[in-house]
Amino acid sequence: MNNKILLYLLIAFFPIKEGIAQAEENNNSSLNNEFERKHVLKTNILSLLTTSASLSYEHTFINLTSLQAGIYYGRSTLLDGIERLSITAEYRMYLSKEKSLLVGTYLAPYLKYQHIVDREEDKNEKTTAVARISTIGVGLLLGRQWIARKGFTVDMYAGAGFNPQVKLKSLSQLDKNHPYYFSERRWQADIRLGMVIGYAF
Repeated sequence: MNNKILLYLLIAFFPIKEGIAQAEENNNSSLNNEFERKHVLKTNILSLLTTSASLSYEHTFINLTSLQAGIYYGRSTLLDGIERLSITAEYRMYLSKEKSLLVGTYLAPYLKYQHIVDREEDKNEKTTAVARISTIGVGLLLGRQWIARKGFTVDMYAGAGFNPQVKLKSLSQLDKNHPYYFSERRWQADIRLGMVIGYAF
């Protein structure tokens, strides 16, 4: 008799146990759903050092690859007041083959357009010339991205590029005693460093 009762209890407990396990699995999936997140909005916190702002959006469309578009604007006091507006497109190839999308080490060739306003000043910090320059360039990044269980992301990268097209669009010479010398070579190198935070969804 006791054996039958025990058998009935085991039969009754088995689906309950399975239900609890399934609920725990679903709960873990909901907490760990970086596996299914395909979009990331993020900003480069290093841009705060130069009183500027950046915003980028990444979307995966094929396993281990994604496209990212970003926009940056700022006027750097560290670089003689150079003002920049840049638009960048990246094609990211993830190399680490993580189970999660958009996670791991990646290589990213990129295309970049810049509009630059270069203000030259004299010793008294008076503006003597304003040059407006545009560049189009390409480059390569190496980086790694992490996504936390609740969707928060960290993306760190470094890379370099080259601007084969550099154009002086306009020049306002405000002081003829301090002529502005335009040099394409000055604007051809493109160094990129980033520590980016964001949210994946």
